[in-house]
Amino acid sequence: MAPALGTLSWSTRFSRRPGSRRDSVLKFNRDRDIPYFTLCGILRDPLLQRDVPALLSDVSGLREAVCRYYSLLGPSKTRLDHLANFLRSGRCLDDASLFNVVQTLTNWKGQLRGPRRDAILALVPVVSHLGSEPRATTGFTVAGVSSAVWLLSKYGGPSELIVYLDASESPWTRSSWAARQVAAATPLLADSDRQQIEDRIIRSGLMEALRVLANLDQLRRLSSLDAQLQSYLLHPHTDESPYPLPKAIVARVVLRSRLNRKEKVVLRNSLRELIPDPSYLELIRRRG
Repeated sequence: MAPALGTLSWSTRFSRRPGSRRDSVLKFNRDRDIPYFTLCGILRDPLLQRDVPALLSDVSGLREAVCRYYSLLGPSKTRLDHLANFLRSGRCLDDASLFNVVQTLTNWKGQLRGPRRDAILALVPVVSHLGSEPRATTGFTVAGVSSAVWLLSKYGGPSELIVYLDASESPWTRSSWAARQVAAATPLLADSDRQQIEDRIIRSGLMEALRVLANLDQLRRLSSLDAQLQSYLLHPHTDESPYPLPKAIVARVVLRSRLNRKEKVVLRNSLRELIPDPSYLELIRRRG
């Protein structure tokens, strides 16, 4: 499918031409060209996929649209290779580009085991050093650690997450933003590890992270499921807006609260019908 719009068709607007290394880059116009990616994503058309590596590398203004496009298309080896190669290329220098790629990886349907899961987890040490404000002693960045925490939260297990949090303690205990991401991921840890991380957050005195812990503690004390929280957890989601990781973590906490057994069974069954992602279903089911 390549309908013509104006003087250029979709296939020629982004294609490379003989004698021009990056003709698609030179012709980039943000307001004009982003709709191509939006429409192709909605139609699940991989037409523009071949041009993604060059555009990710050379057109920072288009990265958000490209990542949204790949989120809508869903996972494939080629798409994962494109995103992984960009992360490893040395061209992913800003926090926004890093977060766009990581959000795409977490938006994709998870994999409990297999080559895609392994390839995404292999990106954890890569993303840890990307973004702004590197720490001189470790090379970790605030954006990198935050991104790694979310990749591990979706694709890793409790043991992998705690090992990483121990290794990256220096940056996340000194950043309100990173500590907040760590606090939000604590329900995924084994109880003893969770307590250790919570103690470190308390000692850090970072208020935003402390507020996250306080909110999680309130959820654990729930004795009944109010309509607002139930609506939040069971709000229908679509391919364009998949069930988000933070909400899956909240669901896990609520299912381990003081709700009576009947309410928990009803909520768990409703979540199983609503969520198509095996990683989230395992996250909700997992003990600890």
